[in-house]
Amino acid sequence: MSPDFRDLVASQQRRLTIVWGAFVAATILYTALGVVLSRQEMGTTAGLSSLPIVVGIATCGLAVAGAGAAAGRRLLTHALQGGNIRGTTLPPPRPLGRELTDDERFLVSRLPAYQSVMIITWASYEAAAVVGLVLTILMRDFVPAVLGSAVALVLLASNRPQVEPFLEECERWRRLHRRGGDHQ
Repeated sequence: MSPDFRDLVASQQRRLTIVWGAFVAATILYTALGVVLSRQEMGTTAGLSSLPIVVGIATCGLAVAGAGAAAGRRLLTHALQGGNIRGTTLPPPRPLGRELTDDERFLVSRLPAYQSVMIITWASYEAAAVVGLVLTILMRDFVPAVLGSAVALVLLASNRPQVEPFLEECERWRRLHRRGGDHQ
């Protein structure tokens, strides 16, 4: 990959890092909100104590987070193959003063799809924190908010925007593309 291509990808990665940071900040906010709400006087009615409902809600939240983890790579591979994720395809850029190969132009055109995949993935991770907050409100106990946020933060930290993994995936695509491989 050319230095110009790497520069373009790095510039997009910096922008995406801001979005990722917003997901991290929101997750921390959910934890703080859960702790504050769990300590508020909410009258004489007891919080939700039905174990099946609590387990059901928690399972749904973790399932959404898990689905995001599983779908992320598949969606990225789809995007690099030229597949469209609705509303994310842009024409190949023509950067001023930069010479990119046809492969690099195609891959740069896939950056909006990559960004969409990452945002969808992070939102699904954030679901664990949101479910923790909901359970905290229902149960009047801060532990679910802390646990949900911990799960979300671990998942977010494991999938932060990085230039190298994207470039590795691009290189993998380019090798398969040149060989006429199946791209999977």
